[in-house]
Amino acid sequence: MSTPIKRPKSSLLNSTAMPVLGLLALAAAPSAHAISLYDGSQYGNNLEVNLATTFSYTGIARTQSPSARLTGLNSLNGDDGDLNFAHGVVSNLFEVLPILDIRDGDFGFHFSGDAYLNPSYLGTNQNHSPATENPISIGKTDDFTSATRNVEGENAQVLDAFAYGAVHFGNDQAFILKVGRQTLLWGQSLFLSNNGIAAGMTAFDVITADNDPTAQTQQLILPTGQIVATYQPNEILTLQGYYQFEWEPDELEGVGSYFSTTDILDKGGQRLLFAPYYGVGRTKDIRPPINNGQFGASVQLTLGNYDVGFYGLRYDSKSPTVYLASPYAQSYSVVYPRDIYIEGAALSTTVGAANIAGEISSRQHMNLTTGANFSATGNANSSPAYPVGDTIAGQVSAIYVSSGIPLDPGGVTVDGEIGFNHVVKVTANGLAISSPLTGSLKRSSTAVNMEAVATPTYYNPIPNLTLGFPIGLSYNLYGRSEVDPTENHGTGSISFGVTATYETVWIASATFDDHLGAPNPLLSGEPSVADRNYVLVNLQRSF
Repeated sequence: MSTPIKRPKSSLLNSTAMPVLGLLALAAAPSAHAISLYDGSQYGNNLEVNLATTFSYTGIARTQSPSARLTGLNSLNGDDGDLNFAHGVVSNLFEVLPILDIRDGDFGFHFSGDAYLNPSYLGTNQNHSPATENPISIGKTDDFTSATRNVEGENAQVLDAFAYGAVHFGNDQAFILKVGRQTLLWGQSLFLSNNGIAAGMTAFDVITADNDPTAQTQQLILPTGQIVATYQPNEILTLQGYYQFEWEPDELEGVGSYFSTTDILDKGGQRLLFAPYYGVGRTKDIRPPINNGQFGASVQLTLGNYDVGFYGLRYDSKSPTVYLASPYAQSYSVVYPRDIYIEGAALSTTVGAANIAGEISSRQHMNLTTGANFSATGNANSSPAYPVGDTIAGQVSAIYVSSGIPLDPGGVTVDGEIGFNHVVKVTANGLAISSPLTGSLKRSSTAVNMEAVATPTYYNPIPNLTLGFPIGLSYNLYGRSEVDPTENHGTGSISFGVTATYETVWIASATFDDHLGAPNPLLSGEPSVADRNYVLVNLQRSF
């Protein structure tokens, strides 16, 4: 998936408790701009068919040259994207997102899709470094693999595809069932996606996260094939559970794409280099079976001004690690850890003009930060080669909308979140966490990070026009996390943008993103893209 159209934020996805009728309405409500294909009220029935479509263009340009610390011998397995787009325009993306809703009363179907074309990945690139080029299927260094062309250059795919229905009985009791590819998000994660309960429920669109520095968790989740059942016996209590019959990995950048920081993983990954021109090939990925048992249950309560949720789930990781074949590292494989458990609780309330929310969770059999590990068995569950442990994580967020202030009569919206994670106990392969043999630097058991966006808003400077000026900051405050390799103290990013919305159907935006922290090819996250600052422009029209 290339850089997707920025999807609307839904209160459904980030609430701990919501009446079933509200769930059903949000699941099926057509866009305000949808075209009515059929309105049964004119013919004496309840059938409705609506189609909403958004067309978008996104252009991205690099604003600085590649760093010597992140290319060549310093980064044999992480510099292809840096060298492929050494300067100039790095993306010209044209995209269309259709959404089709078919509804008859409390029953219906919901479909959405995504089709895109990005000419920047359909021609040649600027790479002239055969010594550090990882792919082996292409005949020249200035080309892309077919897998990268597919994920970044041109594709069409189904996103949501589910059926739903609700039954009402008794004293305002209700039961709702949704079956198919859909999104479900528990907890109160605002920005810190990997830290929250939500991390166990779905794959994330890492490409969108890389291209949109202010994206919230609910804009990054990808649909998963699952059955979701919700029962509400009264206005206070909601019981909900799900079972996933599909497993999909995170949508990572294609190898050699502009924001790609690893040349060995996922789409386009073919070879791991140990020295210039010398490396080993990739063998079959070790993935969990689609029916390995990913499920969860929740109890959600609305108590006056408080929404409370309690959650338990089991899942397989959507983020990979790497095994080297024993005993001579004659090949490597991409591995997805299995059988992880989460228990957590979340709370949301309002205090004055602010919404305050938080969550805390524990995980068992959690895969920890590491590099490449030798494995003779290729096992990803009962005897993994990667480090495993028990962890806790928590985060607190706030959303505040001010009234008008001097020079800004529209007020300022501030969204912010701070979170921590901590390794309580390492239960297996602890030496692999901080070992030069695995390419992993020394880590810390506790890490703290934050993210915030402030958006001054101006309504109707001319009729029907709204202007916003988002300023975003993400920063890792403490530690090098043993849980999330992208959390490294002293690193982060800052972004400045402007967004113009005209008559609610036209949206134009421009963003500049600057990475904070020194370049370091041995650290994931911001240090590995510290030289890839960029300017992004976007124009979209909804029908």
